[in-house]
Amino acid sequence: FLTLSSLSCGHAAGHDTPEVTLVSGTVTGQHADGIDFYRGMPYAKAPVGNLRWQPPQAPDAIASPYAANSFFPPCPQRGKDNGSEDCLGINVFSPSADDGQTARPVLVWIHGGGYVGGSGDLDPKVVSHWVNQGLVLVSFNYRLGALGIFAHPALSQPDGVNYSVMDMVAALSWVQ
Repeated sequence: FLTLSSLSCGHAAGHDTPEVTLVSGTVTGQHADGIDFYRGMPYAKAPVGNLRWQPPQAPDAIASPYAANSFFPPCPQRGKDNGSEDCLGINVFSPSADDGQTARPVLVWIHGGGYVGGSGDLDPKVVSHWVNQGLVLVSFNYRLGALGIFAHPALSQPDGVNYSVMDMVAALSWVQ
């Protein structure tokens, strides 16, 4: 997906900390080698408890400033013990805001893995490649396996029960 984005970005006075103002609040990230990194921003509420078998819900307002310095854990997946159901995080990587350009093309990277594996935790080489082309790169996690695509009559929803795809739509809406 390719679109244009305009962000209110800048570096905090006297710091090498990038900062962006979103609808939900102010987010700080990290800066290295001409790239601003915003890792681990929630794009939906954690799908746990009474939200487990529900479409993604808009996240609560974030505490400003929100430090987006680490990826959300991957969603639970086959053969891995490091997952968490609180995994619906999004990441934004952009050329440094210091160059003054405010509108850039955006590339949204939806990881593969057959709906049972993967995460939005991108390799730094991938990030550098795309950001050095002048793009803003976005990646995210979405529910996998039974938590993402389990179908059962008791889970019937008007829009279906593919929570993986619903999470993708919620992430794309967040980007928009």
